[in-house]
Amino acid sequence: MTNLKAHNRDVSVGKILSAIGHEFLQTDIDGVDCGKAFAQKQRGFQLLNPTDDWFPGLGDIKVHLQSWEWTSGKTPEFIVKRSLSGTCEVELKVVKGIVLPATVNFQLDSNPEQQNQFLSFIATFEGKPFSPQLLHALDEWAMSRSYEIYQ
Repeated sequence: MTNLKAHNRDVSVGKILSAIGHEFLQTDIDGVDCGKAFAQKQRGFQLLNPTDDWFPGLGDIKVHLQSWEWTSGKTPEFIVKRSLSGTCEVELKVVKGIVLPATVNFQLDSNPEQQNQFLSFIATFEGKPFSPQLLHALDEWAMSRSYEIYQ
């Protein structure tokens, strides 16, 4: 691995992207470089510069499509179920990317004090945006506490 600037001070991300784009346009379906004339015959394909200079308003669209409202807020309703070390079943309902209060069903012989600790822990998920990190935290808690749940 090397820094390209160490070999060519004139290199930039934009120039690399442009070179890759031009190479793509002049390569046929078999991967053969057919030259610049081939790039001119691409039937509507052309190299574009996706910036606000070329496409006014593109930056605003990008910001909108990267926003939480677009990426998570439009998520359909779903339910995640987890069985934690045989001690309890947890059900997280997620609406528009937000975790609702969890449903927890404990085994009959579980420790009431530990149940309350777990319920306090799982209550911290309520109202938060759903993420893989929440599931990881749930799994980690269960792994670290599973021996304590039983009397």
